[in-house]
Amino acid sequence: MPIDFVFAVENFLQTIKPKKMLIMETELWPNTIRAVNKAGIPIIIVNARLSKHSMQRYKKVNNLFHFFAKNINHFLCQYQTDAENFITLGIPRNKIFVTGSIKFDLHIDHHILNKGKQLRSQLGSDRPIWVAVSTHHGEERQILVAHYQLLSDLPNSLLIIAPRHPERFNAVAKLCEEKAFKYSRRSKNKQPTNKEHIYIADTMGEMLTIIGAADICFMGGSLIEGKIGGHNVLEPAALAKPILTGPNYFNFSTIVHKLQKHGAIQIIYNPTELANALKKLFKFPNKIDRMGNNAVAVMKMNQGATGKTIDFIQNDVK
Repeated sequence: MPIDFVFAVENFLQTIKPKKMLIMETELWPNTIRAVNKAGIPIIIVNARLSKHSMQRYKKVNNLFHFFAKNINHFLCQYQTDAENFITLGIPRNKIFVTGSIKFDLHIDHHILNKGKQLRSQLGSDRPIWVAVSTHHGEERQILVAHYQLLSDLPNSLLIIAPRHPERFNAVAKLCEEKAFKYSRRSKNKQPTNKEHIYIADTMGEMLTIIGAADICFMGGSLIEGKIGGHNVLEPAALAKPILTGPNYFNFSTIVHKLQKHGAIQIIYNPTELANALKKLFKFPNKIDRMGNNAVAVMKMNQGATGKTIDFIQNDVK
């Protein structure tokens, strides 16, 4: 995609001559949209989402959404709630369609599954292992408190912690040292010993492998207040993992509620609740299996958005 300057976009359009412009979710660039619309090229927002939280923020710049309403042809929304939120901001109903969330169509390659199994074998097949992924500043401290409480019941348990941003890898390692946790780092190619209770996943592109090696997954970005609003809980769901999340998941509220309705996710509010949830799950392995199976079932029930989206693009948009 060209930089959002009119001259750059116009040159791109003249050279490539695209038939349609597809924008994923809400990556909306005003100059690009204006130039593409002026060229008579249909613009479609695919997998569009707009949380209530985001809608309230966009109300403050409502003129911007009037611009989008004028220049964008169709909004293919994940859910009816997203559609209603777009309508509230002034998008005409005849431009809005609900096709479902493409995120449910996630396919895990067998190569990734095998890498997860191999890592689990290296970490300890009989060791209780949980993972906290996509964690943020202010969250790891709470997670370490929960793990400390878990160790009182399960002294051999291992926490894999995967910070959201790579520039924070060293800060998390330092925090482990401050809290007197012995740890190892994946980037050092050294497996944790039984005396080490933290494994810092400080590599890139291995999220599914890391989740696959654990028994239980806590999804970060949810135990702190602010603009984050959680992360994609469907990755652990696709891997049949029980999911724990904090209360701040507004960017994935519909998905979380679907998983919660079918007993695949548990919402926790503080480190003690997190520790207690982990203790209960590790005490009753059949519940781990049940929650994981429920998560996979929710995935299967909601698949098909990709096909609906392709059909719309190919057949309905002129």
